[in-house]
Amino acid sequence: MRAPNLVLFSTLLTVVASGILSWHCKRLDPTPPPMVIVDSTLEVPPSHYNISVRLDVRRFEDWLNQKITGTFFEREFKVREDRDSLVLKITKTGRIGVSLSTDRMTFDFPLHLEGYYFRKLLGDLKISNKQPIEAGIRLRLSTIPSLAGNWHVKSNTQAIDIVWLNDPFVKLGPVQINLKKALTRLFEERKGELADLLDEKIYERVTLEKAITRVWRGIQKPIPIYKKDPPYWLKFHCEKVFGRTRLQPPHDILFDVHIEAGSLAAADTNVFRPANLQLPRLEPYDHEGRGLNLYVHASFPFERINAVLNRELRGKKIEKQGVKVVIRRVTAYGTPEGVAVNLQVRGDVRGNLYLGGKLAFNPEEGLIRIDSFDYDLRTEDLLVSYAAQLLRDDILQAVQPYLAIEVKQELQQLPRFITQAVEAGRPGEAIDLRIDTLVARDWVFLPTRSDLQFLLHFGGKADIELEKIKTGKRVKIQ
Repeated sequence: MRAPNLVLFSTLLTVVASGILSWHCKRLDPTPPPMVIVDSTLEVPPSHYNISVRLDVRRFEDWLNQKITGTFFEREFKVREDRDSLVLKITKTGRIGVSLSTDRMTFDFPLHLEGYYFRKLLGDLKISNKQPIEAGIRLRLSTIPSLAGNWHVKSNTQAIDIVWLNDPFVKLGPVQINLKKALTRLFEERKGELADLLDEKIYERVTLEKAITRVWRGIQKPIPIYKKDPPYWLKFHCEKVFGRTRLQPPHDILFDVHIEAGSLAAADTNVFRPANLQLPRLEPYDHEGRGLNLYVHASFPFERINAVLNRELRGKKIEKQGVKVVIRRVTAYGTPEGVAVNLQVRGDVRGNLYLGGKLAFNPEEGLIRIDSFDYDLRTEDLLVSYAAQLLRDDILQAVQPYLAIEVKQELQQLPRFITQAVEAGRPGEAIDLRIDTLVARDWVFLPTRSDLQFLLHFGGKADIELEKIKTGKRVKIQ
């Protein structure tokens, strides 16, 4: 008779062997997580480019001094009820100074006055001074600049005061006459002419149209935001633009420009709308936002996601402690909680494994991923469950790299991509666009029946430096 222990061991070995051999006859077939059946889309707020176009008052001062040089005023005036006449020539003697306060821009003109006085006697007989009238004056004007609808700078210049550095005397024969009072009155009557001239030339020559058109068109060019498979592009579509003028003493003339744009990120650039190349007329600025508020909306079709997953994982063998499986097919789809991944496996464990995860975005790592995975077995077969649990970590490790999108480098380079798009092919031009690093502020995800959608919101700062203004012809009042 066999020993009782030997009989018991033989019986247990037979049961275990039968269970192990039965793995190939049993399937792991849990109930799949519910699939999202809606085909919705995220509503995308408009992106806002709040850009300060910065003109250094010293550059404007340089332009003004190149524009107004030498003798720019020469005219004959009738005086004393048209009996006498005065021929005046005004020459700029030094640098025109431009200064700023919070509400206006002030011009200081150092001028030299030279003239001849003609006095009518009898009939056509006239006498005039042999030595010219000469005097130094300082004329101060002020203006409040603004932007016109066509992007030209408007000004409404007014004379503030006239300072005589020395009195203007004229000597007619033995008589010497001080003309300060008469000339002051004449300047008061005619002071608008120089102001009108400045307004005309500023409006004619100082315009933001070219600089803003370059920004307007440049930011509508497709920008690469993800270069791995599948590659993704970001494109803004500009729609509206607003503007206003601010003075920031002591040096900066600021033109606040607010561009409103829609955005879309996609793997196929053919889905993008054609760029709106025509810069529209400027609308009054009524926004208090600062810097950039950019919304990046993108969708990842499950068809493309599954193509990548199957290309990388189909046929992959996973083995641990003698348990072997081969991944035959991978299918990802949206669930109310996030995303589920179905793996059809063959080998020591057959059937379907389900990984359920949630969408997450880590702004510091710049990583969009599916994490917090639940490994769902839902089987009453202890041996099959044990075998599947053995492979849990290895299966997760195999799948997770393909369910994460690292966009940190691309997002860090996004300001440079925008800047390069704006400045492409225009070295040495009159603007310098600067964009600070963008910072992620918030994000929203939406799984649908056909795709994964995300909406990321970024903020940053941007400004433009106007580096030069074309001078044009010298100003002269005729």
